[in-house]
Amino acid sequence: MPRNVEFIYNAPSDSLDSYALSVTDGKLNVEGTSPVAICKGFYDYILQNGYGISSWTGNRLDMPSRLPEMERKEVVSPFRDRLYYNVCTYGYTTPFWDWKKWEQELDWIALHGFDMPLAPIAGEAIFARVWEKLGLSYEEIDEYFSGPAHMPWMRMGNMSELDGGLSREWHEEQIALQHKILDRMRSLGMTPVCQGFAGFVPKAMKKHYPEIDMTTMEWCGFESYIMSPLDSLFSVIGTEFIREWEKEFGKCRYYLVDSFNEMDIPFGEKGSQERFDKLQHYGKTIYNSIASANPDAVWVLQGWMFGYQRSLWDPQSVEALLTSAPEDKLMVIDLAVDFNEFQWRNANSWDHFSGFYDRTWIWSTVPNFGGRTALKGPLEFYLNGHLEAVNSPNRGHLTGYGTSPEGIENNEIVYELISAAGWSSEEKDLAAFLESYNKARYGVADPAFTEFWAKLRTSVYDNFTNNARFLWQQRPAYHRKPNMNLNDNYFKGIESFLSVADQYKDNELYVTDAIQYAALYLSAKAEYFLKAADWAIVAGNITEAESCKNQLIEMLLEIDRLLESHPILRMQRWMDMAEEFATCPAEEESFVREAKRLVSTWGGTLKDYSARVWSGLIRDYYVPRLEEYFSCALQGKVSDRILEIEAAFHESLPLSEIEPYENPLEAAIELVKKYSDVEYYAVAKKAPVDEIGFFCPQDFNGKTETEVYLSMENRDYKDIMGLCFKNERGDDVRIKKIFMRTGPNHLGTWTPDVTLKAGESFYLPHKGPGTLDGLEKEIKIFLTLEGTGNSYGTVSYCRVEDQKEHFTTPVKSQGYNCCCWDFAGTSILESEIYRQHGKVYDLSEMWIARHAYYEKAVRHVRHYGKNHYRCGGIHADVMAMVKKYGVVPQEVYDECRKTDGKYDHRELVDTLRSYLADLVKMKNGTMKPDWLDDIDAILDEHMGARPEKFIYKGREYTPLSFAQSLGIDFDDYVTVTSFSCYDVNSWFAMEIPDNWRWSQVFNTDFETYKKIADYALSRGYTVGVAADFSDPTIKNESRNFLKIPADCGDITWDLRTRSYLNHYTTDDHAVHLIGTAMDHNGEIWYKLKDSSGRNGRAGREGFNSYMSKPYLHYKSTSMFLHKDALPESIKSRL
Repeated sequence: MPRNVEFIYNAPSDSLDSYALSVTDGKLNVEGTSPVAICKGFYDYILQNGYGISSWTGNRLDMPSRLPEMERKEVVSPFRDRLYYNVCTYGYTTPFWDWKKWEQELDWIALHGFDMPLAPIAGEAIFARVWEKLGLSYEEIDEYFSGPAHMPWMRMGNMSELDGGLSREWHEEQIALQHKILDRMRSLGMTPVCQGFAGFVPKAMKKHYPEIDMTTMEWCGFESYIMSPLDSLFSVIGTEFIREWEKEFGKCRYYLVDSFNEMDIPFGEKGSQERFDKLQHYGKTIYNSIASANPDAVWVLQGWMFGYQRSLWDPQSVEALLTSAPEDKLMVIDLAVDFNEFQWRNANSWDHFSGFYDRTWIWSTVPNFGGRTALKGPLEFYLNGHLEAVNSPNRGHLTGYGTSPEGIENNEIVYELISAAGWSSEEKDLAAFLESYNKARYGVADPAFTEFWAKLRTSVYDNFTNNARFLWQQRPAYHRKPNMNLNDNYFKGIESFLSVADQYKDNELYVTDAIQYAALYLSAKAEYFLKAADWAIVAGNITEAESCKNQLIEMLLEIDRLLESHPILRMQRWMDMAEEFATCPAEEESFVREAKRLVSTWGGTLKDYSARVWSGLIRDYYVPRLEEYFSCALQGKVSDRILEIEAAFHESLPLSEIEPYENPLEAAIELVKKYSDVEYYAVAKKAPVDEIGFFCPQDFNGKTETEVYLSMENRDYKDIMGLCFKNERGDDVRIKKIFMRTGPNHLGTWTPDVTLKAGESFYLPHKGPGTLDGLEKEIKIFLTLEGTGNSYGTVSYCRVEDQKEHFTTPVKSQGYNCCCWDFAGTSILESEIYRQHGKVYDLSEMWIARHAYYEKAVRHVRHYGKNHYRCGGIHADVMAMVKKYGVVPQEVYDECRKTDGKYDHRELVDTLRSYLADLVKMKNGTMKPDWLDDIDAILDEHMGARPEKFIYKGREYTPLSFAQSLGIDFDDYVTVTSFSCYDVNSWFAMEIPDNWRWSQVFNTDFETYKKIADYALSRGYTVGVAADFSDPTIKNESRNFLKIPADCGDITWDLRTRSYLNHYTTDDHAVHLIGTAMDHNGEIWYKLKDSSGRNGRAGREGFNSYMSKPYLHYKSTSMFLHKDALPESIKSRL
């Protein structure tokens, strides 16, 4: 500990913890009302000032010898209790920890301000004492126990009798370990939550007490046995357990007792008085069994089932259970407020259940499932989401805050934010917090790190999911989609983080993170090849499938080798802990097998639940399983050895050997560079545009009937018009039943009983609700099929019945300027690059706008200021600017001034107009000779200096050489219009203000003009449209739907021309036409990518403008497109 720090204990004045920080004469004073408060105060100081961090992957502390002066600042936690851990954490992370590891973890807990950790260790040894007193033999008791890694689910009554056979010596060591843990917790002022008795007993209890009422409970393929609370023996066991526990470990204030974790209520019908009465009786029995041994103790229960099984737990049932104990003697852990918010999308449990009926409760989250290692989590919510409850009049007796991850040692930033929130009653700035985190973790807040967080905050770290698993981590031909929001910003963010590797190659924490982020980057790209291989098999393209499979395996082995150098993401580390935790050779083998089982097959029906991206696990479990699957699938066969390969993994003890990379950081950089150009649709050429999933012989697995479980996200489902099922090849397949649901809500059941021959499709009309309200994040589709098992088919969704939507990059807001032409034209260029070469680029609109401003200034001066200087333009200007000045990626040139995060050219345009106005007044040789330099300087000031060269994906370019590398002939694009006042099949310069270059436009006849958009779309092209978006007769306030008034009459060529000539049709907006959509009345609309930011939407949701076909024919001024997209009748006349 640094010498320039002093810790001071202040006696608390109320139930809320606080700390105060000040620096006097270079010395830090940390005052606190508890040891945890003091630890938290010190940690917040070093974190906020960038002096250090405490993390599972490494620590850093670098405080100056003399600290800058700071006035006293006090922080008060709004919560009396700060909970930490989930029952499952003791299975997914800690089951094999020794005291040294626990010492480190307890330090972490204190530094992060948590003071109410769960502490169930050694409960089994205490239960064994109680049950032996009741006459059960040690063998009967031991038969009930699971192995260490599965004990959480045994404790919750989900299961028993898996990987057991624990020695007495092991139980004794658990008691000794728990003494050390509880002693340290209490010395830090923590109040641990210990285990209580919920009624679960060994099966042999019935043999010794045949008169007891014992019910068999089922969960995920396992059984457990619960005693009825009506039995007098229930209370005897409950009370005796508490007495034995406290005899061994001393008094405990909180006891966790859960009896209905993800299981049915075993008595009475829903809504019946019988159920309410028995729940009351059950609750009283639980409480009395605790109070008889310790009248001061509080019963704690997890409220997971109140959200997860809300259809089962109605308010009356919850009230009956909770009011069975005195108000101050029962505490509810509202375990999953993040699930309520993002996954279930139902009302908060604390609000739905009346603030939990005057009982104390804890606001808590579940940021991790199964110890999975993929990046995920809504960062803003984890930092500030608790404030809704803190400030709510319905908060009831909210006394605590916490987090309940199923597994830890992952997503470290999430826990830093959660820790900060537990001591905050006001909203915190996430961006500022992340900057402090960067400096604390790496010693510097590099702009590359800032960019990393900015990008990931719009992808995985703006996303909550309970399915953060890559497809290759799931059993082959498993169709449930991950929903981790792995968009382009995910890859760009990681690329940004790795871009400064040379500067931080000696920074241990940076290297650790770089290895992890690179591995997870590759994990997402590997998913492309897996899906591509599957789609190719379904389509019957075996050569392509084999190529994709080989690439997939190569990538996975590269990920595995890379992670061999990571401090914690290694299977061997997990196995070593399990082996060292044993007390005899038999336990060594048993524990290692169980450790491998938990993170692979798990047991029961929970296969692949834990899903770790770990070295060893990838090469010895995931890869062999995939190789077996594809070795059969490529030959049109079904593998019957997958279960055998899975079992072999956890039955075998040693891992295969692998040589780590000599320089893992360099390897991480090279691997990301190697796969950076891999794009999904360029790889998965056979994938449907709106894919849901596929079915194949592996689904049937030798049977003639099967149920295929598919899924889609709610944002895709809400706007669908139907589902399409196609038998791509193979034998006939019969669709017997289709069932859809979201959470407990039924969306539809259909029994089409239709048989599809190879090449035939079945369309199921089903309209989405048009809103996310009432939809959980995941929509589940269960498809019952019948056939020989030799069928390959696809399932896709239709947003419209005849939709044609082509690839385009995500929409951007043009902000406060008139550069719609720039954004629409650049979007067309990006789509064209993808159409021609399958590559995705994000090009800089500001680069193009800058050179257009420059060119306009030159022309304005040459016209003696007679033309109006403005920021408008047409689509063709983009190609002209790129051809002359080149282009750069967005990441290279994006320094333009912004307001509210949006580009703002207002001051720039005013400055240029003022300068040019003065300039053109100078006559007879008085004009400044360096005025062009002045224009450049103004543009530099407002938009940033132009780079002469830059590095993009490891290669050096100039703007012109980069434009050439895109492989586009910029002369292949034309502007077409149709007005009767000009000669047909001739070129002319359209007289509109935005055509400042007097660009030539081709004039065609009206009938041909009306066919152009449909013709282009049908051949895979997109179209630029310039049109009137300000017509006052548009009957839609938001201008999202452009449709001519019903009383307008027939749209004729003469009407179109007259409207143009008399300025009734104006050229005021440019958009990118990318597809079609059908409304409820069956009318086809053109779907537009619109940069004007209507409704403030962005991303996929930004395609928010629609134009009717008659409106395009009437109110458009021109269309811009590739000349090959034109009907031959026009193309031949160009």
